[in-house]
Amino acid sequence: MGDVPLLTCISSSTNQPNVTELIQGVASETKTAFELDGQLTQYIDFTTNATTQATVYSAINDLFSIRCPPSISNAQLTTSIVYVEEFETGCTFDETSIQTNAFCGQCSSNDNTLVSSNTRAGDYLCFAYRLLNSYVVSIGVNAQVNGDTTTTISTSISFSPQADRLWHYTCVNVRAQLVAQSSISSSASSLIITKAWLNNNIRKGIFVDSVTLRISLPAGYEDVTTYPVDQPASPSSCTFPFTYNGNSYQACTLDNNSLPICVNMNTNVTYSCQVSSIEGVRRLYPKHQLVYNTLAVAYTTSPQRVTATFRYSDCVNPALIVPYPSAVNFSYENL
Repeated sequence: MGDVPLLTCISSSTNQPNVTELIQGVASETKTAFELDGQLTQYIDFTTNATTQATVYSAINDLFSIRCPPSISNAQLTTSIVYVEEFETGCTFDETSIQTNAFCGQCSSNDNTLVSSNTRAGDYLCFAYRLLNSYVVSIGVNAQVNGDTTTTISTSISFSPQADRLWHYTCVNVRAQLVAQSSISSSASSLIITKAWLNNNIRKGIFVDSVTLRISLPAGYEDVTTYPVDQPASPSSCTFPFTYNGNSYQACTLDNNSLPICVNMNTNVTYSCQVSSIEGVRRLYPKHQLVYNTLAVAYTTSPQRVTATFRYSDCVNPALIVPYPSAVNFSYENL
């Protein structure tokens, strides 16, 4: 998940696990994070003048968002991303479950547009989608090849989504599909996808989020055809469809602890699904959801003071915001 504390591995296996950390945590010398109800902010360096009120606001606001691995949509940390759209700017979210509203962050787009006005080369189109109907069968693409900005190829490529009203994440190799249909040459040196969209005439039934164009697949990406989400740990353990928390599901879903599960309706027993992640990403959900527009954060430098006010939609009193690591010279109060 980025700049986090060092990993601790606990295993009951007879073979010692071999763990390699790709992104290591930071020492507690200069940076401080804040914890609230089990969620941890990014680390902030309060010893430099680079920290601003916007920096602190963004860090605290992220505590109330669905947080995804950096390889999904963080272009600053993932060099393979050339275009990103999270639909968080100017978004308005209500008290609908955040798991319904967004795939990552707090908001999504109720529209069919995936990419608009891109100018950088990339072969892969990755995005999250949630469909309320089964009408989407293709992705429209406008593209420019080999740096020729005067000629735009307009075509469509096949797309077979899952229209089950749940969020799904997929990556499409646009270059490979355009080559297969002879829209571009296999020897093309560059492909710029200037625009991409799902079927034009059914926008109200489409939600999209976490759209990226990239030169390689996200780290750890699992295609649904490789690891089906309707595959339980034991082939005979679950029945499909099944009912969980009053809703019917055709495939494994996330339980209250954000773990993939399914249910045997004959025995009413819940089982873990075989995949350790839902379609290649492991998302962290906020424990509580904010009432819209109630978060306010003020940061002063002399003296250094952070003041945060907000209200939960379920009327639960928040825990104290505490520093991490706890040895930081920091005093706090809950007003």
